Amino acid sequence: MSLEITGKLVQLLEEQKGESARGPWLKQEFVIETEEKFPKQICLAAWNERASALKSFQPGERLKIAFDIESREFRGKWYTNLKAWSVDRDTAGAAPAGAPTQAPAAQGLPQAPPYSLQDIPPESDSDDLPF
Repeated sequence: MSLEITGKLVQLLEEQKGESARGPWLKQEFVIETEEKFPKQICLAAWNERASALKSFQPGERLKIAFDIESREFRGKWYTNLKAWSVDRDTAGAAPAGAPTQAPAAQGLPQAPPYSLQDIPPESDSDDLPF
């Protein structure tokens, strides 16, 4: 399963190194914050050469990340990892300096006029409805 997400880099966590049967490995976890109405912080992990490439990014930069979701079971508990396989600067979603961050209102659509309680007609005893 491959997904894509964009967000602002919040933090690079401490780099982890180790040795396995297949040789040395390098893991770099990082946190991004989505740019939604209710932003979420998400921790992802990059491995080996992708982990080294993360050092070129600074907190506050917008990133576009392609990642896989993987879960595994260990002693009756499940653990889920978000493994980044592509991390790039997000230049397509960046707004030019001075541009509004909210989408502008639709052009050419009429706006509803304001109303008050005085605009509501009083109830009458003679309803046109048969019931």
